[in-house]
Amino acid sequence: MGPTGPTGADGEMGPTGATGATGAGGGGGLLYYGGRYNKTEQTLYLNPNTPTIIPLPLLMPSNGVGTGTPDSLTIEHPGVYEINYMFNGSSSLGTEVSLEVRRNGIAIDSTEVTHLLAVGVESIYSGSVIEYLSPGDVLELVVFANYALNLTLGIGVAATLTVKKLDLEFADAE
Repeated sequence: MGPTGPTGADGEMGPTGATGATGAGGGGGLLYYGGRYNKTEQTLYLNPNTPTIIPLPLLMPSNGVGTGTPDSLTIEHPGVYEINYMFNGSSSLGTEVSLEVRRNGIAIDSTEVTHLLAVGVESIYSGSVIEYLSPGDVLELVVFANYALNLTLGIGVAATLTVKKLDLEFADAE
């Protein structure tokens, strides 16, 4: 073979190809979340061994979590969620008072918190758990005691219930 000759001029550019599909989101943000809270000073009467739903009339921002049912959150998308809850209150009787989150009226065992309350002294209950939740699950924050008593919600924000979906595995296809 002989020597290679000089490189020729570039040819015309061809037509542009079709645009590809948009890629998946970059992550980092929560897909679904929501919450409720109470900052109204009020007293709840507790009957012995009877769960009482804590009023949560005020809404936090939400996306993909239903807030249409009073004092509760409704899960709209399946997945693994972080549940956070808090209550600040005092009792008219020195006794143990328990707080828990209920799913469809049944306690989520890992959420039960019990404190011995002193008369008229505010006590803060709080917790955070990770649970698998299904569409239609309704979450409520409840309180109960072995004896009849008046439970007074603390000053300022006295109760909160929030959920945050953590996993992408069960994200709905858009």
